Amino acid sequence: NYLGFFVYDKMGNHINTGTLRNPYFKWSNNDPPEWVRWNGFILPSTFPSSPSDPNKPQDVPSYLSKGVDWKFPSNAESVAIRFGSCYGDGDDQGISYFALPQVLATNLEL
Repeated sequence: NYLGFFVYDKMGNHINTGTLRNPYFKWSNNDPPEWVRWNGFILPSTFPSSPSDPNKPQDVPSYLSKGVDWKFPSNAESVAIRFGSCYGDGDDQGISYFALPQVLATNLEL
């Protein structure tokens, strides 16, 4: 299963440089047969960057997030979440369910 996003600038152009070509919060196959809530953050562009990747934030506490976290590029205007069952259960025969997606703005201070 795959939970990711794409980012767009104010003209609607897809921002796909570096690791933003295929950004994801979660990807895996053989997921357990139970509902799991996944949280991921796209933090402001002013948030400190990871030393290894300018598109990823530094030091997001693991208890807050259950996936890979990101930073909003400074030229970004909008984001679209995307979900796929492309990994399924590893043999292209699995079924994946996705319910109640949310994108929320937050003033959470990390």
